[in-house]
Amino acid sequence: MTTTIPVLDMSRYSLDVVSQEVDTQTIRSLAESLCGAFRDVGFCYITNHGFKQSLIDRTMEVACTFFEMPVEYKNMYRRPSDAFYGWIPQGTESLNQVNRFDYKEAYNYPPVDGTELIPDVKDYKVTMEEFRASCYTLGHRLFDLMSVGMALEDRDFLRKCHTLLGKKGNTSGLRSIYYPPLPPNKDIKPNQVRCGEHSDYGSLTLLFQDDAGGLEVV
Repeated sequence: MTTTIPVLDMSRYSLDVVSQEVDTQTIRSLAESLCGAFRDVGFCYITNHGFKQSLIDRTMEVACTFFEMPVEYKNMYRRPSDAFYGWIPQGTESLNQVNRFDYKEAYNYPPVDGTELIPDVKDYKVTMEEFRASCYTLGHRLFDLMSVGMALEDRDFLRKCHTLLGKKGNTSGLRSIYYPPLPPNKDIKPNQVRCGEHSDYGSLTLLFQDDAGGLEVV
């Protein structure tokens, strides 16, 4: 059975408006639709969110610049075995343990109060910091909508529950993923996929895709 993913227009509570100037009644129907999508499907597309496309493009550009560097360079930023942040080389991560190691690379950006393992790539740090800040602002807006949609007394309830977002010791993260082209002479292992099926941890995931797409919701 094919499930249609809901599309929600966030213009009433986008990054382009001042959240404190928007009364709860104005966003109630949007909040109820968001919670309905999360309850019935688990996912939704959001439009008119106010997130700058130019910033998304710049972030993907600097991420690709890092991923296209030689392995010897990227190894300097490799994620330690006992840590969450850093570069994850191709073929070392399996999100679904039934499948062989995923055919992708990833990089987990350090928390706000961390400075370790940040690639020395032009405009990398400043772009990622700006991107992360916008993600947090958008995430807080969605938490507000969820609080209203769940009929919580305090519209800021979920926002207040996430005051450690992006800090050390918190499991929130900013992850960039690179799916390299498949060379014609490359042997793909049995059951190996780009990114194994999985459920994300945490309260909320914001996913930004390029035009290639490929996400499958089950």
